Amino acid sequence: MTVSVTDTVAVELTDQTVDSFKELSGIEDVAPVITGRVSAKNGENSTQVSMTGTNSAYLSVRDLELSQGRFLADMDVELRQKVAVLGSDTAETLF
Repeated sequence: MTVSVTDTVAVELTDQTVDSFKELSGIEDVAPVITGRVSAKNGENSTQVSMTGTNSAYLSVRDLELSQGRFLADMDVELRQKVAVLGSDTAETLF
């Protein structure tokens, strides 16, 4: 199930709310998402990219696999680490 909220001023999605969704019958895991466009830069290389902010459940909820590297870990989210998972095109452009 996907729930989209477009009025982000009137709706506040807290960690507690996300956790309560996990208690619903038939819900295996929850991956909240926020998206936007950002500029990514490494040295002299830069590009405009789509950014998705989420948690470690995103891969399983969306049934995705990584081609290499690692995805977000629960600890990254809990400690609010500054980490990013790059798509192959973005990685090639920046590195």
